[in-house]
Order: sequence, then C-alpha cells, then structure tokens
Amino acid sequence: MKEVKLNIDGKRVQAKEGSTIVEAAREAGIRIPTLCHHEGISPIGSCRLCSVEISGDGKSKVVPACTQPIEEGLTVKTTTERVLKIRRRLIDRLLTRAPEAQVVQDLANEYGIKKAKTQDTEQKCVSCDLCCLCVRVCDEIVGMKAIGKPDGEKGNMPFLQNPKACIACGACAYVCPTGEIQMEDVGDTRIIHRWGRQEEYKLKKCSVCGSYFAPEVQLEYFKKKANLPDDYFDVCPDCRK
Repeated sequence: MKEVKLNIDGKRVQAKEGSTIVEAAREAGIRIPTLCHHEGISPIGSCRLCSVEISGDGKSKVVPACTQPIEEGLTVKTTTERVLKIRRRLIDRLLTRAPEAQVVQDLANEYGIKKAKTQDTEQKCVSCDLCCLCVRVCDEIVGMKAIGKPDGEKGNMPFLQNPKACIACGACAYVCPTGEIQMEDVGDTRIIHRWGRQEEYKLKKCSVCGSYFAPEVQLEYFKKKANLPDDYFDVCPDCRK
C-alpha cells in the first residue's frame, strides 16, 4: 500500500494511504485525545476532543482527527491555542455532565480545568451526542441494535431499547470509555450494569467440567444464526479441545 508523508507537530510522519490523522499520529507516538473513537468501529467525530489544526495551500482549519484522512504534504498541529480552546470548552461540558467519570477527570486535570460539580449526580455516561460507542458497537459489530440513543422521553443517556435483542456479549462494556457500563460474572449469572439499571443473564454450565462459560441467550443466538445442533454448546470451549 502506498505511503503518505505528512508533518505532525513538526515531526515528519509516514503512514499508509487511507489512514486518518489519529491513526497516523498514534503510529508516530503522538497522542491526540479521543472519547468517541475506537479502532474497531467506524469513526464519526462526534466528541470533537480530537480536534486538530491542519494547513495546506496557505489555508488552515480545525478538523476532527479521527475522521480526517491524511494527505501528502499535510501539516498537522495538535496543540495550537485554537485547538486547546476547543478542547477545554468540550471538557468543561463533559465535567458538568459526567463529573464521576475518571477519564473526564483526567482530561480536566490535563487541561487545567478546575470546576466544581454543578449537579448532584454519580453519572459517568457522557451521552450519545458526545460518545455513542455502545450504540454503534451493538449495531455495527454485534448486529443486534439493542441499545438506543437518547430521544427526550428516555432522558439524555443511551438506553436498552430492545431488551430481547441483548445477547449479553459485553461489547458495550468493553468499548465504554467512562466505566458507566460494567459487566461481571457471579456464579451462574452474568450481570451488566448500565445507566443506573442492572440486567441479569443466566450462564451456560459445561456438561463436562461444570464451569459456567457463556450467557445462554448468546449461545442460543449463535445456534440459530449458524444452524448448529441443539447440543453444540453443552460443552465449553476448553473441554471441546
């Protein structure tokens, strides 16, 4: 694949054609903060924390680095005053919305934002207009569309819009950047904590070793999807070897 040469913060960088600025910067060891970005999910640039200033042909503009493709000879600056002003404003908003999220607190400390909590809440979710990784992973990767975006009636956070579609895979917990979604297996039960609620899912017990290894609802989905025999998942992967 063709290599593209560009300049990021005065450093000459070479990256694969088709890469975004975020990807090129990470390959070069240059950190650009992100919240709505995950390498396995299509980028949408919603949180804008990755804003950078690019220039070419005598013009400069601010763009989200996670969606902006690299170009030959492009000059990128990640910490101009224009960029820092945008990030501080966004982080201030995040701190107001989700004051208990550690990632938000860390960003506030990094950018020198000291603001008292303006709401009595333990909320960690930064909401879908700023980061909708849970919604997108459930749709794009898992293909279930169990999680919905805020619609006014449900408040300003994502919600489980189709409980029957959830297969308890934990993908939403894996990509959640703030820790609002958490998952744990306790005995024969998988527990998922989301947006102040808790859902429980029964785990399948291996007929050989007796260990609990996966949610029954997930295994049933796989059996129907792949037209597998009814007893296909009676044995856990370890005992199947």
